Amino acid sequence: MYNFKIYNRDKMMNYNEIVENLFIGNEESSQLYADKFALIVNCSKNIPFSNKCKKGIRIPINDDPIEINALLNYMKNTTILEQIHSSRTNKQPVLVHCFAGMQRSCAVVACYIMKYYKGTPLEAMNFIKSKRKEAFFGGANFMKTLDMFYQALQK
Repeated sequence: MYNFKIYNRDKMMNYNEIVENLFIGNEESSQLYADKFALIVNCSKNIPFSNKCKKGIRIPINDDPIEINALLNYMKNTTILEQIHSSRTNKQPVLVHCFAGMQRSCAVVACYIMKYYKGTPLEAMNFIKSKRKEAFFGGANFMKTLDMFYQALQK
C-alpha cells in the first residue's frame, strides 16, 4: 500500500519572509501582491506575470528533478542571485515564487542563502523550512542541484 503525502493548499501561506526583504511565495502571491515587490522571480515556464509586476525575471523550469541541470545553469551562469541581492541590500523586497512555493522557489532561495550566507544545502533548507513550513514538502526535488551548486561555490 502506498503512503502518499498530500499538502492542503488551502492551509498554505501565500508568501513568507525568509530573510529581510526576501520572500518565497506561490502563484497566488505573485498575482495578488505583485505591487508590494520591487522584483519578482518567477520559477515557472508558464505562470504569467501580473500587470502590477514592477520588474520580473523568469527561470523557466518545471517542478521535475530532470530539470536539475537547467536550474543549476541558471544559478551559475546568470546574474539572478546578484539581482536578488542588489534589491535586498537596497531595501527593495523580492518575491521568488513557483506554483506552490514548495520546491523550485525554495531551491532558488537556498542557492541564494548558500552564496551570500555561506550555508550548506542542509543548513539552507532547514533555515527556509523554519520560515515557511511548506518548503521542500515531501523532500527536496532539487537536492542534486543544491549539492552541485554548493560544490561550485567551494571552488
